Amino acid sequence: HDELYWNAIGTYWEVPIDRATASVSVPGRVTAAACFTGPLHSGLPCFGTKVRGRTATFARSDLTAEEGMTVVVGFPPGLVPKLHPVLKERWAFQRAFSLTPVTGSIAGVLLLAVLFGLGRLLWTTGRDRRAAGSDIDAAFGSSAGGERTVPLFEKGTTPVEFAPPEDIRPGQIGTLLDETANPLDATATIIDLAVRGYLRIEEIPKHGLFGKPDWRLVLLKPSDGLLHYEELLLEGLFEDATEKDPQGQPAVLMSKLRTHFAARLSTVENALYDDATKRGWFAGRPDKVRATWHARGWAVLIVAVILMFVVAGRTHYGLITVPLVLAGLIIISTAHRMPRRTAKGTGMVRRVRGFRVYMDAAEKQEARFQERENIFSKYLP
Repeated sequence: HDELYWNAIGTYWEVPIDRATASVSVPGRVTAAACFTGPLHSGLPCFGTKVRGRTATFARSDLTAEEGMTVVVGFPPGLVPKLHPVLKERWAFQRAFSLTPVTGSIAGVLLLAVLFGLGRLLWTTGRDRRAAGSDIDAAFGSSAGGERTVPLFEKGTTPVEFAPPEDIRPGQIGTLLDETANPLDATATIIDLAVRGYLRIEEIPKHGLFGKPDWRLVLLKPSDGLLHYEELLLEGLFEDATEKDPQGQPAVLMSKLRTHFAARLSTVENALYDDATKRGWFAGRPDKVRATWHARGWAVLIVAVILMFVVAGRTHYGLITVPLVLAGLIIISTAHRMPRRTAKGTGMVRRVRGFRVYMDAAEKQEARFQERENIFSKYLP
């Protein structure tokens, strides 16, 4: 027969029990019944057991503290379906990300798809364009023959320029070459403005053992005729000028610009980005393109991590989501490569490099002549 073994009264009660009763009913008839009482592991019978048809009742009086009552009921086999153990698997990192033929194959295919897709994205979206045709066409951005993506490892022939192409300014060159407007470009613009006679830079030697050298900027003429970012820079430098030089011109110390010039510098950098974009050198503002792809990368990463936690927490297929996490990380790490130069921008880069070749390779005699003519001083910023 089958049996039900039940600890009706446990042995952990710390108080006595005056009377305990239990009743067990089965679908068929009861074939046997027994009752045991006393402390843990006791085999003493209790004498209040009665069987009536399909019900067995049990009773016990005067249980002391930590004494229990266990009942056993027998009944014909087959009345109750067979029970199976309920097994609940505990979560473990090794099982959640287990490498099996299925997870390995799917993860490998996804990884290849991610690498191929992101590589193609970098090529089609972030790779610079150049004018199709000869190196001269590429340098001058001629689009008569169409455009194409700049091939990998292409160096091309750089035409030598004997002057800055299209009178390009130092700040514009810096933004064009590294696709970033930064304080270095502003510094080059300040020197350029000094060379062009808009301001004068005076060095102030340090005083005392622990003193530091400083520089004074003196405004020589208004910002008429300057490019917008140059105008913003010049006005920002002297906006809070409280000093005057001996000729009565507004002057400001560089050391006093540290506290309040940062916000104005950001405005100048924004104007530099706008200038480069309006000139058609970039397909979009480089800083906004980088920010957009950073945001997209973080969005992919967050969704992939959430998906990984859900899948790994419920199944053994967590490994499949790893390529998606890598996709988000790759997009974030390559966002700085997404700003794309147009054919015109690529051509201008090559012409600027051509002018650099001329500056580096100029013969000494020619350099002496041009220095006498103040030509190098004009270009050096």
